[in-house]
Amino acid sequence: MPKKKVTTRQTLPFRHIATLGLLPMSECLMQLIEPFREDRSDKNELNTLIPVAIIAWNTAMLPEQEQQEMLEKFAGEQLNQKGADSDENRADATFFLSVIQELCQRKKEMFPDDIRHPINFKILTRGADWRLEVQSAIYPEK
Repeated sequence: MPKKKVTTRQTLPFRHIATLGLLPMSECLMQLIEPFREDRSDKNELNTLIPVAIIAWNTAMLPEQEQQEMLEKFAGEQLNQKGADSDENRADATFFLSVIQELCQRKKEMFPDDIRHPINFKILTRGADWRLEVQSAIYPEK
């Protein structure tokens, strides 16, 4: 009976991002959110901004029509979560949508050829220091 080939990390077609000439995804996202950061040392601010940046990054990579559909979906979800019954909630949803649209535009301008999709992040702390780790993937084209 023939042995099954076991795929290990060494046999996968893996290349480190540095060999591709790309910035680490964590650095890309930090540059993307730069205009929105108020307190450079606030990790809680990052825990709010990074997920929004990931949504925007991945939305910016969609075809134009799908981008618009996705943005409308996000706005609807925001209203559903908070309730569309108050002007304040509608204003919050509008603001959220405008932030995502601006981040989408920044992604297209700053990183037009970067085809990675950020999928998860972690803020690691050691004492007063912290660093952002981001997992990303490159999906095969359809």
